Amino acid sequence: MYDFHIHSNYSLDGTYCVEDLIKMAKNNNCTTIAITDHNCVKGCIRAIECGKQYGIKVIKGIEIDCVYNGIDFHLLAYNINVEDEYFTFIENYYLRQNELNTLKQVRLFEKYFNVEFSDDMLESVLVKNIIVPEDLCAAIIKSHLYDECDWLKPYINGGFRSDNSNVNFYWDYFSQGKVAYVKNINIGFDEILNFIHSQNGLAFIAHPLLNFKDDQDLIKCIKSGIDGIEVYSSYHNDSAINKYLDIAKNYNLKITCGSDFHGEHKPTIKIGVHNINMKINDIYSFD
Repeated sequence: MYDFHIHSNYSLDGTYCVEDLIKMAKNNNCTTIAITDHNCVKGCIRAIECGKQYGIKVIKGIEIDCVYNGIDFHLLAYNINVEDEYFTFIENYYLRQNELNTLKQVRLFEKYFNVEFSDDMLESVLVKNIIVPEDLCAAIIKSHLYDECDWLKPYINGGFRSDNSNVNFYWDYFSQGKVAYVKNINIGFDEILNFIHSQNGLAFIAHPLLNFKDDQDLIKCIKSGIDGIEVYSSYHNDSAINKYLDIAKNYNLKITCGSDFHGEHKPTIKIGVHNINMKINDIYSFD
């Protein structure tokens, strides 16, 4: 019934427009959703009106990059005032960060694997002067120029990382700590949290398994004022779900569920599918 973590093409790595997402949610029997684009509220503004046409309640939301004690992670914010100019600042700030670092990432990748991508290929995947690694992977695979390269084989022809090849390519080579990673200067967690709470909004840690490798770091972040955790996620197996469910209960946190649907870059992820196995009335529904 619920999916509180969906991306439209207002996210650089999202592939579907808001209208298509609403139709997908309707077809998947969702009654309440949130469009939570990366550092951008434009998608959720459009979704609220579109949702009314299909009888779907849309919660105002966003997924913001931030940093806590040196750990970069994603913060989901809900029930926000989308008209606040600070959201325009957030969007422009991160677009600029990505624009500054995008070519640096590609050059690190090329140097590490002793490969050179043509200017035509790089220009073909530019969006707002930014090269999204998932789009780059799709272009590389489509070109067939690098099929014999060991670094690409896991992502093609039934390779062991070909289920979600584009995003796996990003995670394996461009994410934090990997060979082509260039660190953005993320906005501090305290600043973002204080802003959300100043609006009477709610702040949730997105898919903690992906970002918090040490549970103690997660708990320290929680104690700093988090309202809830995305316990149920496409990335959480039963073991992770049970762990985060216990943490949420121990610290009296709200619990949400989210697919983190992006579209073509994560083809195995579907709207409304987030490994939920508890009574639906235990999920915080933002009513």
